[in-house]
Amino acid sequence: MKKLLVFLIAVGFSACAAITDPENVTDTAPDIPAIATVSAPESTATVTEPPVLPEEKPPDFSELDGVLDKIAENLYTVGMSVAVFKGGDIIYKHSFGYADKERDILANEDTKYRVASVSKTVSMIGMYRLIEGGKFTRDTAAADLLGFSVDGDNATKVSVRHLLTHTSGLRDYEGVSFSSLAPVLNGGRQRIDIPGRTYNYNNFAAGLVGCIVENVSGMRFGDFMDAYVFDKLDMDAGYLRTRIADTENLASMYKSGVLEIDLRNWTRTDTSYSVIPLGSDDYVSQCELIISAKDLAVFGQILSGAKPFLSADSLGKIHEVFVETPDFGVAEGLRVYEGTAVPGRTIYGHPGQAFGIIAGLYYDRKDNTGVSITTNGCSLAVAENSIYTINDKIIKTVYSVIDGTDYS
Repeated sequence: MKKLLVFLIAVGFSACAAITDPENVTDTAPDIPAIATVSAPESTATVTEPPVLPEEKPPDFSELDGVLDKIAENLYTVGMSVAVFKGGDIIYKHSFGYADKERDILANEDTKYRVASVSKTVSMIGMYRLIEGGKFTRDTAAADLLGFSVDGDNATKVSVRHLLTHTSGLRDYEGVSFSSLAPVLNGGRQRIDIPGRTYNYNNFAAGLVGCIVENVSGMRFGDFMDAYVFDKLDMDAGYLRTRIADTENLASMYKSGVLEIDLRNWTRTDTSYSVIPLGSDDYVSQCELIISAKDLAVFGQILSGAKPFLSADSLGKIHEVFVETPDFGVAEGLRVYEGTAVPGRTIYGHPGQAFGIIAGLYYDRKDNTGVSITTNGCSLAVAENSIYTINDKIIKTVYSVIDGTDYS
């Protein structure tokens, strides 16, 4: 019913809000003339058979369950699910602990977790559906898509790419805007730097991605992501718990082992967000995604290039490092760890942390491998490489198995 409703909503919008779906673009290439058949002369050369290469052995994850459980226990984890992929296959899944201690529900591969700021990466993928549909580019001025100025007196305009790379120069703003964003941005508190000059992690600026998607598509952000991302991938995932069909597999959130959020009864629902004018919701897109580890891993497959969904051109642009920090490079909706997450590997990814939980999606484009990590409460410790300790230990453990090298 949800898919049908979203489809009818999407179809009903005016031509100015229509989206070109990359999967439905008509091939307009000219006909290629048939190639004439030519009889090749008989060859007398000796044919040398190619050498038989040894079959690549798949990673042996037989002992990984116990290692991950020990990591989870040592970092006071309530519940956790992990999924590992290689190419187009999910090659390992494991869960630990409780999705809901109060209801005595164990975590499993279908448990849906709120993944906090990992939402930004998935929202970026959704935005690229519009970019590939020709609605705008990553260099388009954000003000042109938001309908009000975010530039102040700066000659350099805040672009979509600035929002995606935390280089907009905007002041972060906490809280959901239940009215127009224009007074907030034009009230003298928006500007702290010139766009494109400095990395400054900014939830508010990242949330403007959702505002742009709503303005351009004419759809609520959740409706757009359902229609053009989750439904296309046959996923039971969404921004807000009311978007999840499997209500029995929602992970509550725990801070220091104590219940912080009962996700089944959380008041952040479609109804509570419906009062926000279209194009003014700067919150949902940057932190509210609820998804299973195995489905989150699919977005790693998409970004690594193992699963067709975005064009090669888009993937190339997304992964360009725009600015460097002392700890990592910054691409669009992603951090880039050159040898610091796994020695000898370039690992792309993004963490999530809120209400006591840690989550993360990390992958290597070179061999299309990666791991998704979802928890509902654990230690918030950070490793020396600036990656949350639980993410860092799991990344290194997984790649120790994949590479046959101990990175611990």
